[in-house]
Amino acid sequence: MTRFLLSALLAASVASAQNVNVTDAEGRTVALTPADTARVLTLGGPVTEIVYALGAGSRVIAADSSSYSPDAVNKLPKVGLTARPADLLHTLN
Repeated sequence: MTRFLLSALLAASVASAQNVNVTDAEGRTVALTPADTARVLTLGGPVTEIVYALGAGSRVIAADSSSYSPDAVNKLPKVGLTARPADLLHTLN
């Protein structure tokens, strides 16, 4: 549940283009700026749908293999259980 709430907060910051401070699972405060969220890799179908619903779909550069909605997601590179997100991000730079 905590991951979902953090993901939803991140999605909201992507759409709002405002600075947002969040606390991660280890209690550290993380400051997110609009520049930090210019390119987004979504992990989890519901998170992907939330980002698109908030109007920030144009920022999504890749999604995990469980993301299939909205249709635009199907044209993006996919991250699966065998791929490491860092490797994918390196190829997308």
